[in-house]
Amino acid sequence: MAVCLTCKPKLYCFTDCHEEVLVKLKENVQLNLTKDVVYDQALVDVFVKTLRTLLSMNSSAVGYVASTIRNPETYQYFCKGIEKEGITREILELPPDSRQHFQPCTDMHTVELLKLCLG
Repeated sequence: MAVCLTCKPKLYCFTDCHEEVLVKLKENVQLNLTKDVVYDQALVDVFVKTLRTLLSMNSSAVGYVASTIRNPETYQYFCKGIEKEGITREILELPPDSRQHFQPCTDMHTVELLKLCLG
C-alpha cells in the first residue's frame, strides 16, 4: 500500500489473500493519518468534513488529532469547525516521555492531543 501511494504505479496487484493480512489491511486503511492541516484555514474545512465522514461510518469510531498550535486563531477555527459538524473533542494529556516524538523546537505546551467522536 505504501509503495502504491508513494510511487503511484499505473498498475498493481495484491496477491496475498491470507485472512490475517486482509484484516490488518482493513485496520490500516481505517487508520487515516494526515499532517499539517490545522495550520491553514484553507485546509481546515475539508479536513473537518473528512473527519465527519470517517467518524460517521461507524457509531463507535474515534479519531485522534495531535496539533501543534502555531496560530491560535486557526486552531480556534478548527475547534469551531468540528463543533459545527457535531464532533465532540476531549483534550488528552500527553505522556511525559512523548517529547521525543515531536520536533525538537516544539514547545510541549503548544501541542494538544484531541480525541474526537460524533455526538
